[in-house]
Amino acid sequence: MSSSSDNFVVPGTELGVEEEYISGSGTYCDDEGRIRASVVGRARYDSSSRGVSVIPVKKLLYPKQGSNVLGIVTNVHRDLVVVDMYAEVRLQPRFSIIGEYESTFTAGIPLSQVSEDYVKDIHDYFRIGDVIVARVISVGAPLTLSTRGALYGVLYSQCSVCGHLMLPVNPRSVKCTYCGHVEKRKVSAIALPKPPSVKLKKLLLRTLS
Repeated sequence: MSSSSDNFVVPGTELGVEEEYISGSGTYCDDEGRIRASVVGRARYDSSSRGVSVIPVKKLLYPKQGSNVLGIVTNVHRDLVVVDMYAEVRLQPRFSIIGEYESTFTAGIPLSQVSEDYVKDIHDYFRIGDVIVARVISVGAPLTLSTRGALYGVLYSQCSVCGHLMLPVNPRSVKCTYCGHVEKRKVSAIALPKPPSVKLKKLLLRTLS
């Protein structure tokens, strides 16, 4: 009998190890024998065959203006946040992934679109490795995102001290789940009091490797 997880997964999410499961479609095995997702979708475990696979969500051809997206911060400049976008998401009434993009799209968040508040230091809002939700405000060249508004911002981060997962604790900070270090961020309201059920810890580590 097969059972499907309620959690959506993104490329790099750890699904199990080779000793426990057999890698199926939408997955791959890394050098350490860990089975990871290779696509955005829903994890599915088959108890009879001990198989694990990922059922991909419907693919999208291109980001649409006004859509909400899931992305990873890949660079932070003095006046620009660079983001790799992976999927279009729905934020309300409940967070869900609508569909993945056929390829990763790179977009920028200009300083003026980071927050509705005055931004003195952009690094107090976003850092490399942050998993964020943002809104597409321009599909021209370059693609432009905005995180102005309470719904947009960080879902997960990576600790700059020990490298472990950081979770939001309030609208302006995240805390390491391992060492307790606290850093400033612009946190999405949907990440409080608990982030959406998307297993991203391994993705954060993979993004920076």
